[in-house]
Amino acid sequence: MKPILPPLFDTRGRPVQLGALLAEGGEGAIYPCDGRGDILAKVFHPASPELERARGEKLRAMLMLADLRSHPRLAWPQELLRGAQGEARGFMMRRVSGVTLVPLTALALMKTRLPSWGPAHVCRVVHDVAAICAALEARQVFIGDINLSNFLANPVTAETSAIDCDSYQITVNERKYPCRVFTPDFQSPEVLAPSGQLASLGPAQFRFSGALLFFTLLTAGGHPYQVKNGKSPAENIVAGRHFLGGKGTATGATTGAIWSRYMAQPPRVLALFKRAFIAGHSQDPAARPSFAEWVSAFRSHYAELIHAA
Repeated sequence: MKPILPPLFDTRGRPVQLGALLAEGGEGAIYPCDGRGDILAKVFHPASPELERARGEKLRAMLMLADLRSHPRLAWPQELLRGAQGEARGFMMRRVSGVTLVPLTALALMKTRLPSWGPAHVCRVVHDVAAICAALEARQVFIGDINLSNFLANPVTAETSAIDCDSYQITVNERKYPCRVFTPDFQSPEVLAPSGQLASLGPAQFRFSGALLFFTLLTAGGHPYQVKNGKSPAENIVAGRHFLGGKGTATGATTGAIWSRYMAQPPRVLALFKRAFIAGHSQDPAARPSFAEWVSAFRSHYAELIHAA
């Protein structure tokens, strides 16, 4: 069924016709654009004048980042969607197809949803996510709400792209446009601390979140701060309770399988995890590995897995 929406126009004033609703979230809804199979539209839900103005300002700033706008693995805003009075009502972006990373959090689920996948496919996913994050970090763009659902993987090749890009924190012309939402289990101790907030989001916090996501993907749903007889992962992150050994070690992983999958990672990857979660916890956030380091480690491991296949 066609959406019932006020008239929408592109930046040249041409009407934009939308197809049937594809998905809907808290901030807006996603539609195909009639006659443009490679383009999707995100139309924002009505909001206060202040929020609508802030959305428009952030989108215009995002459009200034030409290298990210043309990045092949980012569903970055390409053009504003305007209302009859010229106000920003949403944006158009490249269409990205694939599955979210949720099936990678349980081996049984992956076998059902992605039966041809093995360790090399998962390694390709984490490599691509790390490469995307490295490109964003280079432009002082940070994913505040990093989670399993804001990436899509090609079910055949495992090539992975990022979606929901309008939620990222960006800085353009020295003005910061913040991220307003986050997933607690994938946040740094600085953000989760009682005095913390997303306004403190920077490279070190982004790197911690990325390392948590890599750990979850490589261990099929594990979390370094989900420990036996412990509290929630978010509370354990703040307290520094993990099961990786060294300072802060708790009683152990919740299952032996998660520990085994963690220990099955190559030494270079294990060393990066320890830097992120032990040396780089709250005492020395600067010790957390850069995304470029993760990319290098995952590229080498992927080559080894392909060679062994």
